[in-house]
Amino acid sequence: MLALRRLTLVLRVYAVGLWLFGWVVLGAVVAPIQFRAVPSPYAAEAMTSIFRRFDGIALGCAALVWMTDVLLGSRGDAKVRVAKRSLAAIATLALLVEAFVIAPRIEDLFRSGAIRGLGPLGETLNAWHRAAESAGKLQVLTLLLLLGFELYELVVSRAEAPVVATPAAPAAPPARIDPPAA
Repeated sequence: MLALRRLTLVLRVYAVGLWLFGWVVLGAVVAPIQFRAVPSPYAAEAMTSIFRRFDGIALGCAALVWMTDVLLGSRGDAKVRVAKRSLAAIATLALLVEAFVIAPRIEDLFRSGAIRGLGPLGETLNAWHRAAESAGKLQVLTLLLLLGFELYELVVSRAEAPVVATPAAPAAPPARIDPPAA
């Protein structure tokens, strides 16, 4: 049973890690390079598609986090469990708002020809973009904390694992050494 619990924790760590580091890579690496290397309307259109695709991956990770929470049940320290569920709930709520409210609005504004900072539509787009950045940063922060709790619990579950002693190999009888013949 301990092995199944540990496997569930490992699966949960992978889900949180993919969700967390996906946001970090997209926000800190891909988006800045994309907006420097590609002309404005094309870069924004491409990044919108990239973020929308990642929303699906992040939603799958969030679903996996909640499924593993159900599988793990009420085991472990109650305070740690409440903290983990609270962090997962905050990250999930930020993801849902970003994926189903903010991102579609940004996509609609791009399709309407909005360019960030240019005219009333551009100012609206700028405001929605700031909201998307805030939702992403909130997810990164809460997921980073959640990952810390998950790794802590994984280490604790490893420490609680029973130690199975392996039988020692039988000692070989000492080799017989004959004195040299004179």
